[in-house]
Amino acid sequence: MTDERTYDLIIAGGGACGLFAARRAAQAGLTVLVLEKKERTGKKILITGNGRCNVSNLTVSADSYPAPMRKFTAPALDALSVKALMQEFSAIGVPLVSRGDCLYPRSGQAAAVADALVLAAREAGATFQTESAVRSVRRTGRGFRVTAGENSTSFFSKAVLLACGLKAAPRTGSDGSGIALAASLNLPVNPVLPALTPLLCDEPYAGVWAGVRTHACVTVCCGNERAQDTGEIQLTDFGISGIPVFQVSRLAVKALACHRRLRVHMDFLPEYDKADLLPIAGRLSTCADRNIVQLLQGMLPRKLVQTLARKLDISEKAHSGELGEKAVLAMLALAKDFPVHVTGYKDFSQAQVCQGGVAREAVDPQTMMAVNVPGLFLAGEILDVDGPCGGFNLHWAWASGNLAAKGAAHYVKGKKS
Repeated sequence: MTDERTYDLIIAGGGACGLFAARRAAQAGLTVLVLEKKERTGKKILITGNGRCNVSNLTVSADSYPAPMRKFTAPALDALSVKALMQEFSAIGVPLVSRGDCLYPRSGQAAAVADALVLAAREAGATFQTESAVRSVRRTGRGFRVTAGENSTSFFSKAVLLACGLKAAPRTGSDGSGIALAASLNLPVNPVLPALTPLLCDEPYAGVWAGVRTHACVTVCCGNERAQDTGEIQLTDFGISGIPVFQVSRLAVKALACHRRLRVHMDFLPEYDKADLLPIAGRLSTCADRNIVQLLQGMLPRKLVQTLARKLDISEKAHSGELGEKAVLAMLALAKDFPVHVTGYKDFSQAQVCQGGVAREAVDPQTMMAVNVPGLFLAGEILDVDGPCGGFNLHWAWASGNLAAKGAAHYVKGKKS
């Protein structure tokens, strides 16, 4: 054992959470080593926000997350507000700008975020070792023994932060190995499932609507639970996708995984009330020489109109004069409430984040330290915390990493005194 291999804090995972925590902990005076399994750090950052990195959201608060998570997330979010986060990024040379409520780096480049975080952490004194997957974490009389890399090199530290994510986007290094590390330290783990992911449908008309992008409201119902979101959705040959679908997929995935009855409906005319449909149908049906596709293509995409017609067994060539007001109203009513038979969901490779992970009750939300393992800290996606699209999950990574670094610094300095 040499001094070079002894640290105050070892961070498993060089993603968003680990990088933010590394700088914070080094600034607090700790010797910090970040162990990253991939050839470079921050790989998942590079694919966020379609390569632009949706860093945060102006509306972030504990209420942004599912109700069971709000009490747990509040201390970390209070310790790193959106305003404070913007100041932090500005200080490392990455000013943030808003696009609606979403915050992005001024350059529009996710790589700038990843590179700036690494540079800032190095400047603060943190050390990095890539291609060094953490293989084990064991408590010792002096703290922790961590083995990493192909040769199972040993490192020692007074504290450890598990910031290695879960299973979403595995090509970036998130393969769920952090869960095995947590379990080896007797931490309880809730089932890990995809979240913010496309849904698979057993829809016989999917081949007709494939490629359509349209404004719609998607609603998922399971028992007394309900999730709903509105925006641009994508109709595909496998099912439905797009941000509104991602937003409601959490409930859908959980229901399917538990074999619970699930109902999914799409409203392709969300700006209209049902009471609006009759007069609209009446006006449209007066265009007697137009076929049904011509009649509705000004309101709905052509492929979607063709789908509605086939589902109602209406000929696409039939003219309004032949069909009458009742048939046109039936088309509009189906567009207003289109049931979808959801049978599955895309796997972790397509999911933006995961739901599940290390149980929240196993971690002190004031410090992010494991309740029953002194010196062990957890932050980011490895915890059973997930939020909606729009920068909320990245903000949780920054905020929880920030609080974990502060907690680790307090713990280590307490051990030294």
